[in-house]
Amino acid sequence: MPHFVLGVLYGIVGQVISFIQLQAGIKWGWTDKFGWALMFLGLPISWSFMKSVQHFILAFNGEIYPSRILGFAVGIAVFGVMGWALFKEGITPKTGVCLLLSLVIILIQVLWK
Repeated sequence: MPHFVLGVLYGIVGQVISFIQLQAGIKWGWTDKFGWALMFLGLPISWSFMKSVQHFILAFNGEIYPSRILGFAVGIAVFGVMGWALFKEGITPKTGVCLLLSLVIILIQVLWK
C-alpha cells in the first residue's frame, strides 16, 4: 500500500505542475511572457510521472497496465479540481460524471483482485 499512495502523490504533483504549465500558462498569458521558464517545468513533471509509474508498478506486482489507468484517473481528478479552484469553472453534470468515473476506475484497480 505505501507504493500505491506514493504513486498517487507523485501523480498529483506531476498533474498539478502540468496543469499550471499548460492551462494556466495559456489562460494567464505566461506562455508568451515566460515560455522558456515554463518549458523547464517539464523536468519536474517528467520526474514526478516517472516516480508515479515506478511506485504503481511496484504496488501492482510488476504489472504496467494499472499504472496507466490510475495515472489517467488521477489526471482527470486533478484537472477537475484545478479547473474549478483556479478558473472557477463549474463542475457540469458531464464533468461530474467523468470525475465519478475516474474514482470508479481507481476503485476497480485497487479493490478488484
